[in-house]
Amino acid sequence: MDPQPKIKRFEDMSVLVVDDQDFMRGFIRQMLQTLGCNDIRIAVDGRAAVNYLNGPEVDLILLDIHMDYLNGLEVLAAIRAGVTQAKPYTPVIMLTGDTAESQILLAKRLKANAFLVKPVSLTNLTRAISEFFGSLRPYPPLPLNREGIKQVIADSAATENDPETRSLDYIFDAVPSGQ
Repeated sequence: MDPQPKIKRFEDMSVLVVDDQDFMRGFIRQMLQTLGCNDIRIAVDGRAAVNYLNGPEVDLILLDIHMDYLNGLEVLAAIRAGVTQAKPYTPVIMLTGDTAESQILLAKRLKANAFLVKPVSLTNLTRAISEFFGSLRPYPPLPLNREGIKQVIADSAATENDPETRSLDYIFDAVPSGQ
């Protein structure tokens, strides 16, 4: 298995945009279309994202942090733990208006590939996508087992202080323990 990205052009990329704000979804979609990306898929919250990720494969996920049902950090943890059918190394760029260090640290510990603060500019989005897909370095090692993901979240200061960062037990309970 070679997790290195094969995408060479924006036109070849499929992107899942996950944000609970209609304006932001439209804004991000417009920026991606400006870059030439035509295969843009939309999820309106974390639950819809997880459901979508159990279907067609995507090359990149742009993921808001603060959403209802499942927040972006929970979705990221589910992806990295292999709870969804998405490849655990699928590139994920976190998007948020929250610059709390605890959120950024938890996203990094859960192996987010990049972190952009809203409002996102076309320049910053282009740079984040281009740097990742143009990179020749291997992906960082991922905590692909359930216990590793649970430990990352438990160790995070964000879980102690942020009521949106909930236990992921209910996600893991939905999938057989062999995965």
